[in-house]
Amino acid sequence: MEDLLGYLHVVVLPQVIDALIIGVALALVALGLTMIFGLLDVINLAHGDLFMLLTFGVSLVLRDVAQVVWGTETHAVAPPFTGIVSFAEVFVPTYRLFVFGMALIAIFATWWLVYRTRLGAVLRATAVDPSMVASFGIPIRWVYGLTFIYGCGLAGLAGVLLSPIYAVFPTMGHDFLVMAFAVVIVGGMGSIIGAVVAALLLAQVQGLASLWIPPVWAETLVYGVMLLVLVARPGGLFNRLGEA
Repeated sequence: MEDLLGYLHVVVLPQVIDALIIGVALALVALGLTMIFGLLDVINLAHGDLFMLLTFGVSLVLRDVAQVVWGTETHAVAPPFTGIVSFAEVFVPTYRLFVFGMALIAIFATWWLVYRTRLGAVLRATAVDPSMVASFGIPIRWVYGLTFIYGCGLAGLAGVLLSPIYAVFPTMGHDFLVMAFAVVIVGGMGSIIGAVVAALLLAQVQGLASLWIPPVWAETLVYGVMLLVLVARPGGLFNRLGEA
């Protein structure tokens, strides 16, 4: 029993904490993706490359430009500060706690913007009935444009926060884009709350599974969870943007 408790404390708990930190950063990528889809009904395949720094063609252009400017090598990014913090004898780098805090602030700010402001009410109404919103004289093209910019900005913020952890290379956005799509599908296409919950859930599944099975299989397990959710709830765990 003592060996089991020791294993849970020394091995499993640090992995849970690490997956929680990565999960909130992943939620930023998925939040932008789900906002763009929920309002514009556009699957933004360039979103992963906005995470590195509309259409699949934009994705290819961004990736090739990055290779021309910075090369194809992997570049390490030094964190702005170092240090270790101990929680119940579990040691967590100070920078990772900073990432966790900044991601939580961005997630809360997005929730507040969408559900507690007049602009958010316009955004949600536009997602349901753009013609009705336009009849009130509201320029919905501006709503579309600002939502797209904001969603892309969340991906960029996640990339900046995670670059000291994962390093930077031209195709770094691909893996996060695939994972973000899984998050959006599990949470519900266009659901902000669903994106956050699903990001935390899938990050834990992948993080804990990688303790006992190879990382490739751990990623496959994530898609297995996605498949189960789609079988049980084809629309995802939560309603889409603008729905009750």
